[in-house]
Amino acid sequence: MVENLKYTSAYVGRTTYEKCRLKVQKGNNMSDNEKITIRLPKNFLDRIDFLVEMDDFPSRSEAVRTAVRDMLYYRVDLVAEKIERMAEQERKMAKAQAIREEYLKR
Repeated sequence: MVENLKYTSAYVGRTTYEKCRLKVQKGNNMSDNEKITIRLPKNFLDRIDFLVEMDDFPSRSEAVRTAVRDMLYYRVDLVAEKIERMAEQERKMAKAQAIREEYLKR
C-alpha cells in the first residue's frame, strides 16, 4: 500500500511509520469533517508550527486534529472511570442505608 506512494513528495524521506500514518490520514473521509474557527495563545501556535516544520505533522490542521483526538480518548476514559466510581459509591450508600434501616428496626 505505502510502496505505491514512495515516490510522491509527501513520502520522500519519511520513515515507514510516518508513511503509514500519512496514508491513514489521507484516507480519512474529509466530507465528514466540519470546519471550525478557534483562537489559540501564540505560544501554542508557535509550538504547533515547530512540530509542522520538523515534519512531525503535515499541517497545523492535522496537529490540532491529533491533539483533539488524543484529548477526547483520554477524557472519555477519565469520565467513564469517574462514572464507575460514582456508581460504586451509590451502591455502597444504598447498602449502608439498608444496614441503617435494619439496625433502627431493632
